[in-house]
Amino acid sequence: MNKFLLKLVALFNPFWRSLGVDTKQLAAILGSKLLMDQRRVKGFGNNSKNEKKQKNQNTTNLLLYFIMGVFLMTTFVQFEHLPTGMTLFFSAWMVLLIMTLITDFTEVLIDVRDNYIILPQPVNDRTVTISRILHVLLYLSKLAFAFMIPSVIYIIIKYGWLGILIFGLQFSLSVIIAIFFVNLVYLIILNVTSIARFKEIIGYFQIAFSILIFGGYYLLPRLLDFEQLQEANVLENPITYLLPSAWIASIWEVLINGIFQTNYIIMSVLALITPVLFLILIIRVLAKQFSQKMMAITAGNSTQRKEKKDKKPSLLLKFALRLGKNQQEKAGIEWIWKMMQRSRDYKLRVYPSLAFIPMFFVYMAFTEEGTLGEKIVALQASDWYIVLIYFCVMLFATPFLSTQYNEKSKTAWIFHTLPIRQPGALVMSAFWASLVKFFIPTYLLMLATGLSIWGIKVLDDFLLGLMLILLFGVIMAMMLYEHLPFSESWKNQAKGGNFVRNIFSVFVISLLGLAHYSISDFTYMVWSATILVASIFLFAVESIRKKEWQSFKN
Repeated sequence: MNKFLLKLVALFNPFWRSLGVDTKQLAAILGSKLLMDQRRVKGFGNNSKNEKKQKNQNTTNLLLYFIMGVFLMTTFVQFEHLPTGMTLFFSAWMVLLIMTLITDFTEVLIDVRDNYIILPQPVNDRTVTISRILHVLLYLSKLAFAFMIPSVIYIIIKYGWLGILIFGLQFSLSVIIAIFFVNLVYLIILNVTSIARFKEIIGYFQIAFSILIFGGYYLLPRLLDFEQLQEANVLENPITYLLPSAWIASIWEVLINGIFQTNYIIMSVLALITPVLFLILIIRVLAKQFSQKMMAITAGNSTQRKEKKDKKPSLLLKFALRLGKNQQEKAGIEWIWKMMQRSRDYKLRVYPSLAFIPMFFVYMAFTEEGTLGEKIVALQASDWYIVLIYFCVMLFATPFLSTQYNEKSKTAWIFHTLPIRQPGALVMSAFWASLVKFFIPTYLLMLATGLSIWGIKVLDDFLLGLMLILLFGVIMAMMLYEHLPFSESWKNQAKGGNFVRNIFSVFVISLLGLAHYSISDFTYMVWSATILVASIFLFAVESIRKKEWQSFKN
């Protein structure tokens, strides 16, 4: 397969030479990268040490893409206007492709290890840049092939071989535009920002796309009326001039349906020339000193942005520090706060969950039929605010329990060298930092949402919910917080008892929520329960602070 792909690349050698690329060096670099690709675990098996599982990763990824291809192929059947269905199809495909590039191939795109071999050789920047782009393009072509098989079968049956030629052109353009777009964004970021900020920005891209995928999957079917869209022609909407997927779909309208309207022709031309413009911009403008910038990422040279040592703590951090009982606890809060800000793995695992919970609530709340106004009226007449309160528990549970893990867990030896008599204070440091940094701001937002929908009558319920969630938090701290903060590897997070613990957590919070719901109509009982739970919480906090070394696994 690799030999065939290399021969395919060689067919365009005259074009590569016109861009200033050494084609012999390009073939050698690509051959080595494709060979190494077979030894690298991708996608879902990044932490797998089982050799047999590693060998099956490519098959698993191909099967997954095939299933998604079957699912998205249905857009061709659902929409009477095929280019409208194609617009949705290529939109979903390009987002999926960009997501794959950012989450799975960021390390490949900015991997500099091969530069230790390449840079001492007489290889120019353009050859290195093109080799990186083609490396990703060739790998993704395998996934694209699995994804497009269902659509190809449908197009052949209904439109024949001419249809499949046009669809093949459209699909190729979608892959090229997505890859060039990601590379273009990465190179622009490298040219306008510091090396230190680069990885941080890429991390935020990963988080944003995770939220986008989740939100689109759950919310779009609720917010859009697909029955009306089935008969619509989205290419007539001026906003489609901004959508590359609509450009690609318009090619079908021109070449197959024979409709030569001005807007279709303009968008078709955009689809054809955009990849060429991206390529020229990357090669002629942005590839200059590309390899040197890549080396700077790991070299940590003087171009990196220096942190301001005198930066003042934020208002939230100041508030969190006030919750610490003594200097040890306050120092732990400040250290954990900074770790949560700097740990890329922590942010990738925690930040998306902060958006998932509100989105999931909106999805569940708007299950009623009718217009948006009718759904809001139905929501006001319901008791969904109780569900909103207890959905918020994940806004605290996930950040708090995740503070046990660290990509560099071996650094936890420092805890055993310090005069820490009661390590339970560090657990409370993690508790306060997670509570103030993540939970309190979002819970206040949820409170504002609740008050705007249901009115002041739900204020006491939100206060009781807050105290019950805090009580649930200390229960987690007692029973599930088994390691000192940032002292355990992420690889051990998904082992054994986590499923049982998750079931236990859901069971406990469900009991608390049901107890709250049973008294929610009696205001005096709600206020009495709030005071009682607050007292229990304060007592439990003191017991956590007294936890000894033998209570922890490390």
